Amino acid sequence: MNQFMLHQEQTKESPLLLGTVVAYDTTKGVRIQLDGEETAGVKYYKSRKGLITAVGDRVVLAPISGSYVVLGTVGLPARKYNMNQCPTGSNATAANCASWINTLIEALTAQGLMSKNGW
Repeated sequence: MNQFMLHQEQTKESPLLLGTVVAYDTTKGVRIQLDGEETAGVKYYKSRKGLITAVGDRVVLAPISGSYVVLGTVGLPARKYNMNQCPTGSNATAANCASWINTLIEALTAQGLMSKNGW
C-alpha cells in the first residue's frame, strides 16, 4: 500500500500530515519520515516554491493531486533580523560587533542559508 493510501485513514480529522526531513535533493525534493512511521519512505516530495528546509526540520504536508506537498516548517518562529542593528560609531566595540555577527549567523542558520560549519 502506498504512503498516500496508508495515511488517508489516519487523516480523516485533518488532511495535513507532520513529518521530519531526512534528506533533500535540489532536483527531486525532500524525503520525509512521517509522524508515526518507523522509517522514512523512499518518495521525494515537492515543496512550496521558495521554501527552505534542512535535514531535521519538522514540516507540514498537504494532500494535492494524489500526493503531498510540503507547505512549510513547524517550530519556534525565526528571530527577525534587522540590518539596522549593526553597531556603528561609538557603539562599534569589539564585543558589540561579535554579538551582532553571532546574531546574523543564528538568523542565517535558522533560515537554512548557513550551517554551523559555515556556508
